[in-house]
Amino acid sequence: MTSYHNDQPINRSQQDQLNRFSFSRSLAKIAALDANSPCLTISIEGCWGTGKTSIINLVKQSFDESSNPPIVVQYNPWVNGKPKSLIEDFLVQFTSQLGLADHPEKGMQVAKELLSYSKLFSVAKLIPGVEPFGSLVENIFKGVGEATKSLSDLKKLDVQAQKEKVVECLRNIDKPIVVIIDDIDRLTPNECFQVLRLVKAIADFPRTTFLLAFDPVYLQSVLAANNISNSSQYIDKIVQLRLPVPLITEDDLNALVDTTLEQLGPDFTFEHYEDDRERFTYIYHRYIKKILDSPRDVKRAVNHFKFVYQLVKHEVSTTDLFILSVLATKYGKIYEHIKSEPYQYTSQHNGKNFWLTSTDKEQAVQEARDRRSKIYNSMDMPNDNPIEGLLEEIFPSIGRSFHYNSYGVDDADAAGRVDSIDRLSTALHIGTPRGLCSDEDVRRFIENAEENMDALESAINGNATSRFLELYGFQLENKQHNPEHCIDNLSKLAEVLMANNLFNQPSDLFSDMFVKVSHYKALCGLVRKIVRIAEDKVTLLNKAIDELALLPFVSESVQLMVRQHTGSSESQWLSESDATAVFDTYSAAAEQALTQNQLNSKILEYHVISPLWVSGTETGKRILSAIDQNDVLRIGYLLIGEIGASSSNGTYLSVNLEKASSSVNVLTLKEEAQTQLELTKDPLDRAILLSTHDGLKHYVSDGTIKSDF
Repeated sequence: MTSYHNDQPINRSQQDQLNRFSFSRSLAKIAALDANSPCLTISIEGCWGTGKTSIINLVKQSFDESSNPPIVVQYNPWVNGKPKSLIEDFLVQFTSQLGLADHPEKGMQVAKELLSYSKLFSVAKLIPGVEPFGSLVENIFKGVGEATKSLSDLKKLDVQAQKEKVVECLRNIDKPIVVIIDDIDRLTPNECFQVLRLVKAIADFPRTTFLLAFDPVYLQSVLAANNISNSSQYIDKIVQLRLPVPLITEDDLNALVDTTLEQLGPDFTFEHYEDDRERFTYIYHRYIKKILDSPRDVKRAVNHFKFVYQLVKHEVSTTDLFILSVLATKYGKIYEHIKSEPYQYTSQHNGKNFWLTSTDKEQAVQEARDRRSKIYNSMDMPNDNPIEGLLEEIFPSIGRSFHYNSYGVDDADAAGRVDSIDRLSTALHIGTPRGLCSDEDVRRFIENAEENMDALESAINGNATSRFLELYGFQLENKQHNPEHCIDNLSKLAEVLMANNLFNQPSDLFSDMFVKVSHYKALCGLVRKIVRIAEDKVTLLNKAIDELALLPFVSESVQLMVRQHTGSSESQWLSESDATAVFDTYSAAAEQALTQNQLNSKILEYHVISPLWVSGTETGKRILSAIDQNDVLRIGYLLIGEIGASSSNGTYLSVNLEKASSSVNVLTLKEEAQTQLELTKDPLDRAILLSTHDGLKHYVSDGTIKSDF
């Protein structure tokens, strides 16, 4: 990307994107006074960031291009001024910038008179009109040292007489003078007041134009603080021509935003998420352009956005990132409230903070609304303002009533929207928080698993495996890789997860959660998603079955395929003959994997054998006959029958011994289960052994029997 906007004003008309050069050129003509013209004061007035300094620079360019340019004296009291002697400092700066070397005969005399004049103001508080004349003389007497040691030197302290000498010398230069004083509204109130006094009474020289730039609201508050009533009229007495900064037209500001975004470079894009560009255009014209109302607003928002985008691009909707940057730079208190209470704004929580009732959510939304109302009141803004509309676009659930969202989505997370707590966390942390992982990590892994295994390992170590699998699913929807590549890639992923024992939780056997998805279910979903998008489903299913690491996870797709041919209303993937052939291939692979104990996970073995019990019992019985009869726990997992959950005690299960009646000695199995119970502490294993022993349903949490009444 390109460099950041440093908020510097433009210097040449070629940089003018707001059509202000014609205004500046006309102003330059007025400021270059004719001979014998009295002093003129012109102000360029506008609030912070509206481009006052840029206009001044364009005026200076017009002077440079003139056939008879004026003498330009640039004085910035904020940068160059000395607060305790601002007037003296100005007169010294004025003298040094007059270009007196170009007038050798008269230059020395002008410089002498100006410097003598400046010396009379070496004590900063001595400003005509501030103190009685007697006090003024007394203070000057103390301040100019050797020049006032004798009473005879007091005649040198005649300020008005010395000023007349300066005026006469300046007339001899025979050129217009333009004094530019910028950044007045960055000064302290006392310094602001000094500058106004300076212009009004100290330096009102002939054929001299003062070109001032300030925020009139701030300046009026300064005057009020100095006990000046009717502050606007006071400014009128000092400034003969008050010019507001030309209004920025909507077209000009739109063009500035477009240009600024284009300058972000080729890495910047709206194309990663569907409809993101169109959504940005819609939201910009409806809300953002009412909020970013100055060039400085635009540059600050884009600078913030650029920094965030470089860190989390493609992890969050570009539109949402830009909106958050607008809030961060223009309405920081609102942004900070979102950071401090993110769950009050988002509606999709990925299981991390599930609202039990609509009342819970409404209460949180109302608390957030009340807090924003206080913030708006502190800024003298009504509650019904563009910010609220903007917030409702990215956080639809916070609206008081139904808010039509032209670009609403069913799954905020998949669309990269900050209405998902995971996406918002990434955007607010300006990086990927612990417990999350990035889309870029997943993309790299899918592209080449072997070279980017670090992405998966980082997710596992950071407790972000669930998020990795979720993002994997989003990437599959983009269909950027062929299904065969995805199956190979998914096999490598499954191998790593199995090696890290990530499928040995009760939730991988049966999940009673409504929102959070177990690792097992997530991986099954990925296999199923790949099968659905594949044109040659037979080849793809056989390929997945042939991968030992995917066998437990293709089992769910095989069961679905079987149901499609046994009365399910879902459309069939395969013909009857193809489905039978695929099932036979699966049965053979399952028998080999289970009899040779290749999976090293009882939960995964349960999932592998499950389709075999659905379609018949012969292969299942053969598998049981080949297993060591003393391995009662393993046999118990393979014979799991009913699994469910109750609201009171969680997951329960039963072992169906009838399946094994012709394959194993049931009585011996029950006795061995009783023996193993004394040695087993794991709740899930104990529930298996208990049910193997008595054939009843047992809760996993405490082993108690589930009553059917």
